[in-house]
Amino acid sequence: MRGRVGTWLALLAFGLVVLAPGCQHIPATDRDESRYAQAARQIVESGEWGDIRFQDELRLKKPPGIYWLQAGLQQALGLPDTIASHRLPSLLGALGALLLLLALARRCLDARIALLPPLALAVSFLLGAEARLATTDAVLLLTTLAAAGVLTLRLTGRPWRHDDLILAGALAAGVLVKGPVIILLVAGMAAVALLLRRAGCLRPLLTWRAALLFVTLALPWFWLIAARHGAAFWQDSLVHDVAGKAIGAQESHGQPPGFYLLTLPLAGWPWAALLPAIGWLAWHRRGEPLVLALLAWILPFWCVFELAPTKLVHYVLPTYPAFALLAALAWQARDDWPVWVRRACIALLLFGAIALAVASGMLVDRFGGAVWASALFVGTLLVAVAGFFWRKAALTWLLLGAGLAYAQFWGVLVPSLQALWLSERLATLTAPWRPACDAPTVAEGFVEPSLVFELGTDLRLGVPGPLPVGATCRVRLSREPLAGDHLRPLGTVGGFNYAKGRAIEVHAYLESAQ
Repeated sequence: MRGRVGTWLALLAFGLVVLAPGCQHIPATDRDESRYAQAARQIVESGEWGDIRFQDELRLKKPPGIYWLQAGLQQALGLPDTIASHRLPSLLGALGALLLLLALARRCLDARIALLPPLALAVSFLLGAEARLATTDAVLLLTTLAAAGVLTLRLTGRPWRHDDLILAGALAAGVLVKGPVIILLVAGMAAVALLLRRAGCLRPLLTWRAALLFVTLALPWFWLIAARHGAAFWQDSLVHDVAGKAIGAQESHGQPPGFYLLTLPLAGWPWAALLPAIGWLAWHRRGEPLVLALLAWILPFWCVFELAPTKLVHYVLPTYPAFALLAALAWQARDDWPVWVRRACIALLLFGAIALAVASGMLVDRFGGAVWASALFVGTLLVAVAGFFWRKAALTWLLLGAGLAYAQFWGVLVPSLQALWLSERLATLTAPWRPACDAPTVAEGFVEPSLVFELGTDLRLGVPGPLPVGATCRVRLSREPLAGDHLRPLGTVGGFNYAKGRAIEVHAYLESAQ
């Protein structure tokens, strides 16, 4: 019993070491994170839990779950109004996914390799990014893992107790966080089970108590939002957001089919180096119930997103736990690998390490980061990969080393990239003057959501009018240099607007009444 508790605690501690650094020090990012965090802040400010807005703009495209989580945790725990507070649900979701994956691995894998899947998931580059963003995807990962885990264990004949309620709760939570995405994953697995004539083992999940739980948890938000905003909610959520992504590329995120497969070796490094072995294992053991269940978890969901025009690398994150489980199975069978599989895995391992090392150097060179932080990251990567070969393919050594390297990357290197953090630097530059002004700050030319989060809800965006009657001063931000006796220059901040892909300068002024 003590050994089991120790394993859980060790995994939790490792997850914190790998995933927590950077949550506090990386400034608010553009654009989705700042929109989510600012909308959650306005819930706290207004007390209106059914009226979700980014400034005056309604946020009806996404369900309210993540806004409620961010605002609820901030209020319940008395957290300060910082971006780190809004990232807490994502960090907790990622840590919960690691623990849940360990529980699933212990149920369906040999005990000797049960710890490998959660370790592999913890050091995925993509999960490291999502755990540090105040968005939906890390929390969605937890819900999809719970739902897919229930179906996997049913298909392998090792179900959890009360798994119908686990599935219903996971579905409801997933719908509250990101709408129909979790239903797409479950429907894909169920469709494969039907094609393989294995659907009978899923029937015990269809109970009245499960249906009642789902409706009880998921229905109130539909009623609350739709009753307040009527047809606007359905139009924005289903027509503009879901259908728009399925039919056409949104927000310049169109990519051809194969995008996710091409980005997987880096997004999932280092475990993604085992992709050739995973493919080999999936083919040679395709008749085994566990392998079939994991392929049913991955393939339908993956294919839908590969075919959809709108593509962002995090869309396929819900499949990563299944890849991690297959990677553990493939690693256990490494003595049987053909020579080509070994060589392909080594090539992917080295390619990923070199690409990450080069990328860190390019980031520092382009955006003014700390050279020593890049050197430390590259050195830790080198030790991890060298240790893997020196210790006769010690996968655990590689995973632990990669985790420490990523902790340095997110915790030290990324915060040091000053050229990227224009909004935070503008907030710091203008902080001494904003509290003394009696008119809201205005910004034109640079109007990213992160600026709203850093400067506050009252920030006015766009071409400003004259000072309000009776006001004595305000801070004014402009892309273009301004002149006038009523404008006192405060400084200029230069950097890179990564949301638009171009270098810019923003000038700050203290504007007084004429």
